[in-house]
Amino acid sequence: MRDIGRDGDIGRDGDGGPDGDGGRDVEHDIEQIRLLIARLVQLYDRHRHDEWIAAYLADDTVLTSPGGTLYGREAIRAEINKVPDTGWSGVHLIGESAITVTGSSAHALTDVVNIKVTEAGTYAVTGFGRYDDRLVRAADGTWRLAVRNRSIARAAAPAAD
Repeated sequence: MRDIGRDGDIGRDGDGGPDGDGGRDVEHDIEQIRLLIARLVQLYDRHRHDEWIAAYLADDTVLTSPGGTLYGREAIRAEINKVPDTGWSGVHLIGESAITVTGSSAHALTDVVNIKVTEAGTYAVTGFGRYDDRLVRAADGTWRLAVRNRSIARAAAPAAD
């Protein structure tokens, strides 16, 4: 429970331990998870797939989207490698994640907007949606994405000028 503990720290339980989480600081965990979510999309957008898969996914990560479900790093890598590397031609903009940490697991909801460069050289919103993430703390203390459910709505084509 979050309260003002005997030690005067806000967000710590009455015994001075961080939120009853075995000595872990929940605010630090939340910040690490925010960084993980941001780095995932930044590395993805720059086509640095091997990097984000190795650094931020659990071995048995599950990714779901309207197009199907992928199980494990190797299946994710195989599917991602089908996407041609056209340079930095788009970006995923993410909103503030709503994160809940419970021990060595966490849940995060993050809104996302996808913007791409069009053939005409302008920018267009090509989709929007939400990431519903389940994360786990690895043995080394780092956070890993265990499950990502992507709900994505495609945007309508931009109106002609």
